[in-house]
Amino acid sequence: MASCWVIGRKTTLAGNGHEVLSQPFIVFETEDEADAACDMVERVSGERPMKAEAALYRCFVNPVP
Repeated sequence: MASCWVIGRKTTLAGNGHEVLSQPFIVFETEDEADAACDMVERVSGERPMKAEAALYRCFVNPVP
């Protein structure tokens, strides 16, 4: 199973205080791409998105001929 990196707004759950990613979120193939996007969002909005590693599940990629 392949992995990817997801960034999005950080939300704290009221019930248990855990921080989670809320929608909308953006998926990147590499951590470097996700870091660059986090940097850009922070420069523009002043808020740094949360970043998490995730697994690509049942993902189909068209092969290049």
